[in-house]
This record gives sequence, structure tokens and C-alpha cells, in this order.
Amino acid sequence: MNAGDESNEFYKEEPEIEKLPAQYGTGVGGKIAIAGAVATLSAAIPPAAIVIAMVGAGLQHWGEKLDKLNDERTGELIGHAASRSNLLPAEVVERLLKDDSFILLATEALEAARKTRMKEKVKSLGDSLGALVADNALIDSESIWIRILASIERPHVRLLNLFLHGSTVKDGSTYWRPSGPVNVRDAAKALGLEDAVLPLVQDLIRNGLVMSPGISPSSLESGLIPTSEVSADGLNSNFVATWLGANLFKRLGEVSG
Repeated sequence: MNAGDESNEFYKEEPEIEKLPAQYGTGVGGKIAIAGAVATLSAAIPPAAIVIAMVGAGLQHWGEKLDKLNDERTGELIGHAASRSNLLPAEVVERLLKDDSFILLATEALEAARKTRMKEKVKSLGDSLGALVADNALIDSESIWIRILASIERPHVRLLNLFLHGSTVKDGSTYWRPSGPVNVRDAAKALGLEDAVLPLVQDLIRNGLVMSPGISPSSLESGLIPTSEVSADGLNSNFVATWLGANLFKRLGEVSG
């Protein structure tokens, strides 16, 4: 046997380390996968067994908390939908399951609700689901709102707040309307974001929540709008909120400064 054969024989006898499947500890399958991976690694690398066991226990705890959070968010979302539609939660689910379009929208809303840090966003997503199960003629408008809500988070709301003016009305609620043009650089300074404000502005533009102050309604209808007029190509750009942006605040029912 030559040296090369001995080398091959040596590696052949080494224990194989299984790769961790694409699981993150959510559900029974994920927990089993993590436990199996921890056991395999501990056997292969005994000196690190204690540390790996601690990491594995931490991942399992993380997975359990994530499972609980997902269940809570699902319950909140369906609860808000039931309240908005005046239906029982079971009836909301039944109606959502009857239509493929509803299922797709509900899945999108649920995914957004599970990921967000904004409780107001969960309620608004639930309201949209409740509105469309109560009246399927609203599916187009509510699907747009679900798409918008899925892509905004607290930093977007804080930025959009700078473009809006709120007035308290008789019932104690706030009436939101677009204010004057806001310079992106000034907005960045106000929020302490510097250049990081640019992707937020792009998100607001893409969702129709802000626009260039020089764009006329006829230009919007024709679709003949120069790219330079609608994109935040630098901190010197100026934008104004749209009424869609004001309605977003109305739907969220709050403002974060």
C-alpha cells in the first residue's frame, strides 16, 4: 500500500459530519433536525461538545419562541379580520380558503404580519383581509394595500411622517394630509440616517406614497414621466407625500416620530 492509499484509508474511516438541513428550529421537524446536528457535531468534535450543546439548546429555545410568536401573530391577524368583517374567526378562515386569490393574499398578509415589529401593521393587514372577505369587490384595492403594508416598516413610517401634516378632528382622531416639499437631505438629518435614507425614499416612491412635486396628474395618467423625476438619485431631491401616503397613516391609526 503506498502513501496515497494510506491517506485515502485514513479519511475513509473518519466519521462523516451531517450537514444541518434548512431548518431554523420552527416546529417539531426543525427541533429534531437541530438536536440531530448537535449530537453529530458533539460526537465528531468531543472538546467542543459542551459549547455546541449550549448553542443547540439556545436554538431550540429560539425556535420555540418563534413558534409561539407565529401562532400569536396568526391569531391577531385573523382576529382583526373577524372584527372588521363582523364574522367569526372560523368563518373568516373558511371564506379565505374558498378562493385561490384570497389564499394568496392571506398568505402574503400572514407572512408580513409575522415579520413586522409594528402591531399597527398587523391590525391594518387584518383589516384588509376582513374587508375583502366581507366584500370581494374590494379585492383589487385591498390587495394593493396588503402589498404596500408588506413593504413598509417603522423607519418608512417615521420618514413619511415628515411629509405629512396631521390635524386633530372633533372625534379625537387625526386627519392626515400632504404637506409641502421635503428635501431628502433635511429628512436624513432629522432622522439621523444620512445616506441610509435613500433606500427608504425609494420604497416610498415605488409604493406611490411620495412623488416629485413637479409631476402633474396628467403626467401620472399618461405614464410619460422621466425617471429623474421619480427616483431619489441623491440627497438633494425634493418630494411631497401623496394622498395615498396620507391614507396609509389613516389606516395605521398612528404616527411614529
